[in-house]
Formats: sequence, structure tokens, C-alpha cells
Amino acid sequence: MPMDGFTLSFMARELNEKLAGGRVDKVNQPERDALTLLIRSGGGNHRLLLSANANQARAQLTGQNYENPAEPPMFCMLLRKHVGNARIVGISQPRLERIINIQLEHLDELGDIRQKTLIVEIMGKHSNIIFCDESGRILDSIKHVSAQMSSVREVLPG
Repeated sequence: MPMDGFTLSFMARELNEKLAGGRVDKVNQPERDALTLLIRSGGGNHRLLLSANANQARAQLTGQNYENPAEPPMFCMLLRKHVGNARIVGISQPRLERIINIQLEHLDELGDIRQKTLIVEIMGKHSNIIFCDESGRILDSIKHVSAQMSSVREVLPG
């Protein structure tokens, strides 16, 4: 089912109500273009599925367990480093775009509070999951888009 900005606004609002203030307990990448976050919030555990699959791009709460690869991909390991035990500050959607921003707050190596953003773009074959620091600089993405692939927009670390 195609996802439009109007439908996504209700989804973002529902996810924010259930997950804001919760802590990220586990990060897994069961597929090449999907993530699952286990979040402790509101006295219970929630599994958030974020998918950048061209045919099934979505962000949803799920009860399904996914089998994880023996060796986690690099994007998953980066998220585990930065997002493990992070607090979800809020989940929002900018101006009815097909984008969900997940604002995260965590402690760095020195114990300072840092803000990070996980951006989920739900745009068919252009779907992506992008991880940014507080200045908006891309730390990594689940799909890298080089200048040869798209003359309009590159999505690469840095």
C-alpha cells in the first residue's frame, strides 16, 4: 500500500504517544534494508520495525520476532554504539512529508548528553533510513546513494 503524508501523520502521532520517553533496549537489522528497535516505554516493551524496502517501506509497531544474521551489518553496529540505551525524545513528521524523524538523546563517551536523529524516508524505491548527529550531518544510512546513482541528492556519511 502506498504511504502518503496524511496517513503517515497519524502513524507518527501514534508512535510518539506510545514511544516518547522510552529507552532503546536493542537494535537489530534482520534484513538488508530493515531495522528493529526494542523499546521499553510505558511499563512495557515495544518492537518498532523500520523498513526502507522499495515495496514495503514502513514504520510500525510489531509483535513479530525476526531472525537476525550471525554477523550484524555495519549500520546496525553503528546504531548500537550510539543509540543503545538512548531515550526517545519525540517522533515527528515535518510538514506532511513522507518522512518520520525519531529524536534520540544519549550519553557519549565522556558522559555528555548528545542529540541524534533517525530519519525514516518512506518513498517507494527511494526509501531510506538515515542516522544524523545534532548538527544534521549524516553519520550513516542504510542505503548509500552516490552521485553516480542520483544527480539530485547524495546520501553518504559525512
